[in-house]
This record gives sequence, structure tokens and C-alpha cells, in this order.
Amino acid sequence: MTYDDMPDGWGKECADLINKLLKRRGENRLGKSGIAEIKSHIWFYRTNWDLIYKKEIEPPFKIEV
Repeated sequence: MTYDDMPDGWGKECADLINKLLKRRGENRLGKSGIAEIKSHIWFYRTNWDLIYKKEIEPPFKIEV
């Protein structure tokens, strides 16, 4: 996917993350060196991983069952 092919509403950081996660060859894929590589991607820059781990953060939406 190129930036011209992005769905409406996707930012460049999001497209970059998806492209890097979906690399065909595992040695080129984001995360090949561990989860820290994925968590440090620019798309997650505002993510507070400690609050998520402790389950102290409210999810952006809840699924009604």
C-alpha cells in the first residue's frame, strides 16, 4: 500500500505501521526483534502502556453483548 492508496481517515503513521506489520518476509517485519519494537512505533507515541497493563485505562469504546 502506498500513501495514495490509504483508506479515508488513515494517517501516514497508521499506514506506515500497517505496512511494516504486514511485510511478507519475516526478517523485514516490524516486531521481528520483539514487542518493544512495535510499541515504540510513532503511531503509539501517546499510548501509556503501563496504564494498559494495569487495566487502569478506559477503552475508547465498549462492545455491547
